This record gives sequence, C-alpha cells and structure tokens, in this order.
Amino acid sequence: MGKNPQYLTTGEFARLCGVSKHTLFHYDELGVFSPAVKAENGYRYYSMAQIDVFFVISTLKKLDIPLREIKAYLDRRSPEELVRLLQGEARLLDEKIRRLRRMKELIRRRRNSLKARSHPDRRAPASVHFPRNTSCAPRCRPSPASAAPPCRWPSTSASATSTRSSAPTRPAR
Repeated sequence: MGKNPQYLTTGEFARLCGVSKHTLFHYDELGVFSPAVKAENGYRYYSMAQIDVFFVISTLKKLDIPLREIKAYLDRRSPEELVRLLQGEARLLDEKIRRLRRMKELIRRRRNSLKARSHPDRRAPASVHFPRNTSCAPRCRPSPASAAPPCRWPSTSASATSTRSSAPTRPAR
C-alpha cells in the first residue's frame, strides 16, 4: 500500500492522538482498537474517522475504566450503554471521594492530637519514643525520689537504634 492521504501510519496516528505506537499495538492485541487497514507487509494504517473512537477510549482510560470494560462498551456501543458505564464510574468515584475524605479527617485528627501533646521543644513530639538508652541511663534514669521523666534522646552510640529512621537526634552542645 503506497502513501494514501486518507490513511495515517501508526506513527502519524499516535502523534496525532498523543500516545505511543506501542499503545496502539497493545490496544490492537487486546482487540480494543484496531487499525482500519493491515497491509500485507504488516504495516497498520488508521483512518481519520477513527480519531473520534480513539478519543472516547482515551477519555474512558483517564477515568480509570479498565480496558476490558472499554472493549465491552465499544462492542455494544450506544448512548444508553455509555450512560450506564459513566453512571457506574460516577458511583465508584463517589465512594473513592468518601474514602479519601475519611482518610483526610483521620489525618487531621491525628495531626491535631499530636500538636496538642507535643513537647515544648517542638523538635521531638511527646509521642515519639526511643528505645531505652543504656548509655545515658545513669544520667536519665530518675532516682526513686525524683519524678523526672526518662530520657527521650537516642544515644550517639552505634548500638542504640530508633524505631523510626527519620526520628530526630539530640542536637550537639
């Protein structure tokens, strides 16, 4: 097949649609979107009329609709089927939004709780606990008569480890 102005090569069609040639090959392998013409030499050619169909596929992909559902829609394409597909996706998005709002609220509550209980020094919140530090135990262990809290600062020795790798270390004096 020679250069035909009514058809686009795979590369031309891919550039026009903003995708890679690999994407077009993948969609063809899955049966989601095939070229209008497959030449004897194996070259694939797409028609300008296929651009609209590809943009429907692209839009549905942006909505995170799986390719198998897109293929099923394209196999029985109708306005009613598109409405059904989009309504289903809207329900899924509503549930995802509810879940994300609950997560955001949990984060907000946890942040406020930590702020309210944070250490006055602000470098280490009161809820960050380090393993018992034996190297400073004589200094930090409260005597029976003392009500001083145990040491919260990790040792600079190699044997002391923190339960959290990003925990603050004691500033040098």
